[in-house]
Amino acid sequence: MRIFLSMTCMEYDPIMLNRFPLSFHKPTLPAAIKKPRFSPLKKRPSPLKKRPGKNALPIVLFACLLSFSLGTLGQSLKAQYEIDRLIFSAEDSIQDGSFGDASRYLSQALGIGEPLPPLYYYLQGQIYLHNGQSTKAISALESYINRAGRSAKNYEKTLRQITQLQRKNDSSARKKQRQGQNIANLNWSEEKPAVQDYNHYLQSLYQTESETSALLQHINNLLKFYGYGDPDIKAATRIEGAVRHNISVKPPATLVTTTKHLSVGAGAQQETTSDRFSVYGINPYLTYQCSTPRASCDISNPATGEHWLYILDNESAASELAKAISALIRLLQKSG
Repeated sequence: MRIFLSMTCMEYDPIMLNRFPLSFHKPTLPAAIKKPRFSPLKKRPSPLKKRPGKNALPIVLFACLLSFSLGTLGQSLKAQYEIDRLIFSAEDSIQDGSFGDASRYLSQALGIGEPLPPLYYYLQGQIYLHNGQSTKAISALESYINRAGRSAKNYEKTLRQITQLQRKNDSSARKKQRQGQNIANLNWSEEKPAVQDYNHYLQSLYQTESETSALLQHINNLLKFYGYGDPDIKAATRIEGAVRHNISVKPPATLVTTTKHLSVGAGAQQETTSDRFSVYGINPYLTYQCSTPRASCDISNPATGEHWLYILDNESAASELAKAISALIRLLQKSG
């Protein structure tokens, strides 16, 4: 279709048509077989033959426009460029003071499932800093420096922010010690507000009013991004037993885990299994273990203590995933 329209746009030049009108030359027939001079059926002359340039111009313009429109349909940015676009949008939103929009852009970038540039962690640190979460801000800013190095655009500013946050945390800790508060009791008494702030932060990040929905989106994004094994890599060194997990909630308080076991090669099949357990009566604080030889982190099932979820060997991701699932379990236990 596009090839035909492109040819049409090339052939019908209205200027050339006006300069050189169309003409048709019929071959001369022998006198014995010439047709009668007057045809019994008189046909009306074609308007295109009389004035080809003016009559063809609207049709040609429409065809060219249609060809251009069809050529632009279906185009979209590649994943890495879309991530850059979202991160630049988050940066602009932070400069405008719209931290909620910035969180939404960063969440969308994380959900694409591709490696993130260092600027992502810098912007995440600024959001944590704005929300008063100094410990998380320090962690995000340190990740930015470790990835970007001394050539980082905000290198000096970030190091100064880390120093200021560390001083603030140290000052707060010394103040609590002077007041003679017991650290263990203090942590226990602050556990509930900390969870509340964490859930509210995820609600802002994922733009939802439901704490359960925010926690599930965060958990499944982590499980997708740090999925164990790559079924598309067919080299001999490929990690065997690639899996993808997904967690959902069946009301009122049942966690459902769906696991896809992936494989490659001729006759490869995809096996899906599921597991479920009630959150009532279980310890909500999950444990995990990372293993270098197997290149994975295993999160234990809080109901049975057995291996439950597998992700790539990334201790920070395993810690965040365990924290989010623990918060979800406590929320479901509280709602029941």
